[in-house]
Amino acid sequence: MAHMRVISFTKMFAACIALVALPAAADASRWWHVMERGSYPGRIEGFVDRDSIRDTAAGHKLVATMMVTEQPVGQGVNALHGLYEIACSKGRSRSLARAGLDRDGVNVRQLDRQPLPWGRDRPGSFAAIVQAAVCAGKFPRDAVDIDGLDPQVVSRAYFAADTGE
Repeated sequence: MAHMRVISFTKMFAACIALVALPAAADASRWWHVMERGSYPGRIEGFVDRDSIRDTAAGHKLVATMMVTEQPVGQGVNALHGLYEIACSKGRSRSLARAGLDRDGVNVRQLDRQPLPWGRDRPGSFAAIVQAAVCAGKFPRDAVDIDGLDPQVVSRAYFAADTGE
């Protein structure tokens, strides 16, 4: 297993702040496509950045995620770049920060002013998929390493090529 760096709450909070300041979510990341939901024209694609996984001083894990939507979810937001905190031993997770990105990957809206409450993940939900990947290294059978590409670019190409008709 790869060596994981342990970080403090202060550094974790700083990471949340840095997350919302990122202009492009895919730079130097190892994104994996792990989920597709919905049907044309309302599909959603989910991604996990395997290179972002870190241990916290509290024994939890942090990971960067992205969800790309076929249709805007409000005020020009076409993707949600998130930072999840996962308590593997307790089977729960929460979102620490989510930034709403436009089609060009520009942060147009910070969605969380503070971490969301801890919750148990519904089987099959994006949070449950992220938790299984981070805690147990279990990725869905159809998960794909997108080889350093921006998740929005990959999703937009897919959405354009498969209009459901």
